[in-house]
Amino acid sequence: MTPLVTLNGLTRDFASGSGFLKPRRVMRAVDDVSLEIPHGSVTGVVGESGCGKSTLGRLVLRLLAATSGSVTYDGADIGSLSPAALRAMRRNMQMVFQDPYSAIDPRYTIGRAVLEPYQVQRVAVPDPKVRLAELMAMVGLNPSLATSFPHQLSGGQKQRVGIARALALNP
Repeated sequence: MTPLVTLNGLTRDFASGSGFLKPRRVMRAVDDVSLEIPHGSVTGVVGESGCGKSTLGRLVLRLLAATSGSVTYDGADIGSLSPAALRAMRRNMQMVFQDPYSAIDPRYTIGRAVLEPYQVQRVAVPDPKVRLAELMAMVGLNPSLATSFPHQLSGGQKQRVGIARALALNP
């Protein structure tokens, strides 16, 4: 059976700008990562702060372009997908960002933040209030928090909002 996700030699470099007396520097954030994630399995990426975990996640979703290497999702090379095909594929791929404080737009209510994937992916929600209540219940949040703003929630509640948002499209 084809693995769900295959990373082959995935590398990402970031370059700093050069200046008059400052040479251009290159920092390698992800270095030659290869792995396979089978269908139906869970794989965790662990490491200390700043080691490249979030960058790796962004590379897998092609939110960042790889310096070298490839990512295959369910047999398709995501590096070669058109923007429309990539958008459609991302419906099946979601990321829960590490920092719940910066992952939610402070201008959005919690309800709007949780339902945002439907808007971004241009997917109709038959009954938004019902779906919102389902998603919030799935992560242990009281649906009455839907009218709250991120600054009114604890860090743990914000993390749950991020998880609910990631689950919205049933990835």
